[in-house]
Amino acid sequence: MVGEYMRLTTTSGAAIEISPLHLLPVNGKLTDPADVVLGDVLQTPRGPEAVVRVEKIQAAGAFHVVVEDPG
Repeated sequence: MVGEYMRLTTTSGAAIEISPLHLLPVNGKLTDPADVVLGDVLQTPRGPEAVVRVEKIQAAGAFHVVVEDPG
């Protein structure tokens, strides 16, 4: 299934593609990737890295384990 995703690229050149409402650790708190802006700090497996590029893309879907409780 193809849908809208956010691609966030960090200073190291690493990137993650994730759909809105699937939370990521940004600036010390879980954050909707649609709310991430340049300069925000994403916690990565290599440690904290600044976000240097934010893009909306169309991509095939997958799954993510951290989601916000809609209730």
